[in-house]
Amino acid sequence: MGKVFRKIHIELSLFFLPLALLYVISGTLYLSGFNQDSGAKIWNYSLPLMKTEEIGNAINHLLKEEGLPPISSLKSQKGKGGALIFGSASYNAEVREKKGKLQIRIIKRSFWGNLIMLHKGKAKWYFDVLAFAFAFSLVIFYLSGLIMTSFCNRRRKEALLTFGLGLAITTIIGYLSLI
Repeated sequence: MGKVFRKIHIELSLFFLPLALLYVISGTLYLSGFNQDSGAKIWNYSLPLMKTEEIGNAINHLLKEEGLPPISSLKSQKGKGGALIFGSASYNAEVREKKGKLQIRIIKRSFWGNLIMLHKGKAKWYFDVLAFAFAFSLVIFYLSGLIMTSFCNRRRKEALLTFGLGLAITTIIGYLSLI
């Protein structure tokens, strides 16, 4: 039984190590004050009001005139504050109506900004599937680790005390951080 859990533990750990490193790096950046727009190239334009289905083509025409790459997806998505978003998480156009015109904000995110977008679940759905699999695997890592050690057979009292201390500190600091 221990050999099976050891194999599961090792294989899942190695498979998800790159994703774990991505979360460590992007989470550290985010906590250090970086966000998805850090290092991004941003251009602002305005266009006259038009029908929603015409906006994507108008933006790409504008980008062509400006010597910028076109937006990959012309299907709009709802963004914050009623904005329309065209494109991908990495390169997009954010469109808002303001003072009788369409205000266009083109964003080309940096490598670090893209990592933060992945961390925050703001990319395409299939990365979210990988993230959920990783979250589920974390539970398996801990359970298999406990099973491999037979839950610290010789140091069970010490292990339970350490777990209790971690639970108490996490709960208290979490609570104090929210009030």
